[in-house]
Amino acid sequence: MPLAIMLVLSMYEMLVGVFKLARRNHPRAAVRQQLHKLTATSIIVLTTFLPQLLRAVFGLFACVPLDAPVSAPYEAKAVGTFWVSHMSQQCWQGYHKALALGAGIPLVLLLCVVWPGSVLVFILRRRDGSLYSSELRHYSFLFSMYKPSAAWWEIVVIVQLSVLVAINVFAVRLGAYFGCLMLVAAFFVVFVLLGWRKPYDSTVTGTVATR
Repeated sequence: MPLAIMLVLSMYEMLVGVFKLARRNHPRAAVRQQLHKLTATSIIVLTTFLPQLLRAVFGLFACVPLDAPVSAPYEAKAVGTFWVSHMSQQCWQGYHKALALGAGIPLVLLLCVVWPGSVLVFILRRRDGSLYSSELRHYSFLFSMYKPSAAWWEIVVIVQLSVLVAINVFAVRLGAYFGCLMLVAAFFVVFVLLGWRKPYDSTVTGTVATR
């Protein structure tokens, strides 16, 4: 679904860009503006569907044990751990191993390391004030709701979202008790240890309620 929405919006932006190019006398500037729009559209789709994407990616590693080894005359037919998304597939056997190593690890690195790292580099490289220039207005949704001194806070939001989704996915293996303990610890860090920072810009109407 994220890929389909990104494709539809990108095609729309391209059609609009072609129409505008035909009416402008500065095609190079128009092309650069359309590239910024396409990039911003892709980032918006990624940000909107990030919880679902993280859940799907972490779900590649979610395994639960079924039968425990038993002595005769009983027989355990499902000893080991099995993939939560397909309970007939034993974890780290067959195609699950190829899927987890070939797709799961690269996607975890992309969503949990490369994506927040790219946002952090993008913001820190423009701390001289160019972050709020008209050329970068298409990316303002990443930092406009925060104070200028805390423009990088979106990375904290991405990290805390990743942690909460990971706890939710792997709680099936940890059990309800330890899952609740980890959620309480995560919320304690988010609301108590990080809550004092108050990064939101009070001049942006509805920011705190929306986030």
